[in-house]
Amino acid sequence: MFYELAKRRRSYRKFSNEEIDEDKLKKILASGLLAPTGANSKKIEFVVLKNQKDIEVASELKPMGSAFLKEAKVAIIVCCDKSAPTYRQDASIAAAYLQLAVEDEGLGSCWANVIGARYNDTKTSEDYLKDKFFIPESFHIECVIGLGGKIKEADEKAPDFSKIHYNRF
Repeated sequence: MFYELAKRRRSYRKFSNEEIDEDKLKKILASGLLAPTGANSKKIEFVVLKNQKDIEVASELKPMGSAFLKEAKVAIIVCCDKSAPTYRQDASIAAAYLQLAVEDEGLGSCWANVIGARYNDTKTSEDYLKDKFFIPESFHIECVIGLGGKIKEADEKAPDFSKIHYNRF
């Protein structure tokens, strides 16, 4: 079952007008919170944007690569308290769990990277989001995931087994 889910999961940057069911959203968020964390720190937190104005603000986090968020019905800012020993890895794993849960619910999603991105010459994308959504300085922001209904189902992926090396590279 997981293998089939992994094959189906694709990035969607265009979304339908379909509203996201609250029960589906709750299951998606719960899945992200259930993701494993280093030392079982469980320091992951999400800022869930459901109003279009806030989603548009988030879509401006960088000059390129985040405009697709404007079309999303929900955007999730994935954060982790920097006191966690593996906060970056924890946030990445939680984001992956979110995206797999989105697919499992029949919806589409795409990840807008925040790490190393710049809002402009004087401000990072992370600082921009922290300012706009009152995220404490003690938190790391990994990404913003936009989600919504799929306009069209994408083709399944096929694994490239040439990328697997046994015993030595």
